[in-house]
Amino acid sequence: MDITPNNKSDIVFFNIILIFVFLCPFLYIKGLNHYVTLPQSAFIQIFTISILIGFSFKYFFLKKAISINTHPLNGAVLFFLAWTLAASFYAHNHYEAFDQWFQWAACILLFFLLQHIIKSQPRALQLLGVLYAAGLLTAIIGISQYLFKIDIIPQSAPPAATFANKNMASQFITLTFPLGIALLCGSKKKATTWIAAMGAPIMLIFVLYTQTRAAWIAICFELCFIISILFWRSCWVKTRLFWNKDKTMATMAGLFLILLFINITPTGFKWQFPSIADRVVSILDHIQTPSSGEPLKIQPRENQARESGSVRLAIWLNTMEMIKNKPFTGVGLGNHKIYYPLFHTTAVKDALFSETHQLSNVHNDFLQLFAETGLIGVIAAVFAFLSFFALITKLRGTHVDSVFFCAIGIGVSVAGILVNSCFSFPFEMPVPPLILMIYFSIALCLVKNRHPYMVKAPEKWIGLLILILIPFSKLLSPNRTTQWFCTIWACPRFI
Repeated sequence: MDITPNNKSDIVFFNIILIFVFLCPFLYIKGLNHYVTLPQSAFIQIFTISILIGFSFKYFFLKKAISINTHPLNGAVLFFLAWTLAASFYAHNHYEAFDQWFQWAACILLFFLLQHIIKSQPRALQLLGVLYAAGLLTAIIGISQYLFKIDIIPQSAPPAATFANKNMASQFITLTFPLGIALLCGSKKKATTWIAAMGAPIMLIFVLYTQTRAAWIAICFELCFIISILFWRSCWVKTRLFWNKDKTMATMAGLFLILLFINITPTGFKWQFPSIADRVVSILDHIQTPSSGEPLKIQPRENQARESGSVRLAIWLNTMEMIKNKPFTGVGLGNHKIYYPLFHTTAVKDALFSETHQLSNVHNDFLQLFAETGLIGVIAAVFAFLSFFALITKLRGTHVDSVFFCAIGIGVSVAGILVNSCFSFPFEMPVPPLILMIYFSIALCLVKNRHPYMVKAPEKWIGLLILILIPFSKLLSPNRTTQWFCTIWACPRFI
């Protein structure tokens, strides 16, 4: 027997997860050095392991069989989790390795739990609605910080909303912005139409205020991707997009909002198109690749953008040399920063590297994953993403607008964050991997009724499931839990 959508305990689990998903992006604690990533990581890990324990005992006491989805996506995610665990054991620095692995493991555990909790399409839409609301609130907070210089929430690189750094905030918007476009296209109610038509421009305005080029590229890619999908659907599938006067008026109002606010600065109205154009040109401008062993020269610059591009190019080229050294297994999860000093002059001299300073991330998640987990880890990750997009393509022929645009929203969001990860490090942060796993579970929920992959596992598997908790017991061990709470509440200056 499997649980039904009307099961009371299941509804409680789902509502708790809705609250958890909404609150997670807004967690921060003043006084900590890592005042955003530490609280978010602790919250995600403790919450997930607690839900897993509660869910396991629920099945154990009710003596219900577990439905297991045998879709290749689950296999790819499990293999990725297993291989990164192995990469944590052979890593030189186990602390860095397991710190990252526990974060990914918590998100993956939630991915499997959600497959048993999201039992219907309405629940999937509710979860996406909560994520969209969180993204919209993040954008509103960030815009307020930029225009009115509100400093109630600590920021390291404003405007950052509640993410400390504007790059991290823009990663979250990249993952939620397409949901607004999908909601606008699929809505048939006036209120929903206006919420979507106003919310998506507000997110776009915030991303423009952050001046984050990686997010700009990702958002442009997402918009082009959505337009091409709509064009394909209207021309080849012969399914016309539902569009009425309300959508036209709401869209026009949203475009006017964008044109107005991008020219509003903290000092008043100022024409911003020249500065935006200069920022766009800086993406490919003033970057030189020197010969081996020579320092990477940074051209005279008018802003920080060109320097950051040169610095990233240096660490990318040197990381490629690190990959060549251990192409199949990598140096171990989380250990790029440990081995990078040996390679900081291999391809080019990293001008930013010194005895007191180095970048802690490659600013390219693909290169970092390759360097740390090798070709095996990359293949596992690529297969997982291909399996996800295969699920999305199975919904391309559906004539149910809510399902189609729900799939488009999460599919484009994942594609956008992959583009962003070419220039940033979203998957090294706590929130983006969590949202990615939520999107994976929603995709499985949308297609399992059309393409079932379910098998029943007997009650004795409950014991095996509880045994699986043993590797994660470190999450709730007295030392780790005490360390978290002491760090958060009593000892902020030591972090």
